[in-house]
Amino acid sequence: MCQAVSTDTVITREYTYSAGYGMHAVTVRAFNLANNDTASASVDVLEWPCQAPNVTLDPLFTDQNSPFLALADKGFTATADFAVSCMKNERFNAQWEVLDATQQNVLATVANASQLVSAGDALPAGEYVIRVTATLWSSYFDLSDKTVVALGYVTLERCQSPTVTTITTCTTTNTTTTSVASSSSSSSSRSSCCCCRRRRRRDSR
Repeated sequence: MCQAVSTDTVITREYTYSAGYGMHAVTVRAFNLANNDTASASVDVLEWPCQAPNVTLDPLFTDQNSPFLALADKGFTATADFAVSCMKNERFNAQWEVLDATQQNVLATVANASQLVSAGDALPAGEYVIRVTATLWSSYFDLSDKTVVALGYVTLERCQSPTVTTITTCTTTNTTTTSVASSSSSSSSRSSCCCCRRRRRRDSR
């Protein structure tokens, strides 16, 4: 902004600067029918500070060699912290995506959220990649180089009912009896032992 001041009037000139940053010379020449005058000044054009956004994904998800483990029927929640420091920015966007292990297919998308919630049974058991893309936008500046992508890794599993195998051996004077029982509950194991004890009592008589 340049101003020429006299006893009679003030002239204000506003100029939007679009060239390079740094030191530049500004020259103003004023004149009338009787005389003229010229004034110069040096102007330091500063760049507006703008850093790429900082995306901090939950550390439980960031180790590709040890992905976050969850049950498919329970789902999972991934959170992230976003920090933006850019004077040029007019709009911040954060997009969450769930991809398959090859990162070729997008299975779910959530826009402008601080967390991704995957409900129970929303995804089958398997390995998945979480991709968080943070972008800045300006109607005047090109901020495409400020895009940041963070990746997380999760494995979903299904829990199977455990199988209990018991082996009991009953020895009498003339006979040795071995029974094997497989069951998904402890009650069957107890019934097998009870059966063995009943046989032992009868044989002792």
